[in-house]
Amino acid sequence: RAEDTTMWQLSFPVSEEEATRLGSDPALLLAAALERCGSWHSPIPELLRATTLDLVSGYPVYDRDLPDSKTMRGGSSRV
Repeated sequence: RAEDTTMWQLSFPVSEEEATRLGSDPALLLAAALERCGSWHSPIPELLRATTLDLVSGYPVYDRDLPDSKTMRGGSSRV
């Protein structure tokens, strides 16, 4: 039921290789989330433990430099 569902998201720094490895295995990714946040205040650990593996996904996210003001004003962009 939609009213019983909570969406959560977690980001943490790891190498691109580790991010790819974790993202390829939902069980590993959820275990990494529990390792990092399992001792946080309630209801965080309960939320993580209630998450089913079919709802877990992950992929690398990259930090990028901010575009210059010309790009932000509609100049040519490759973003």
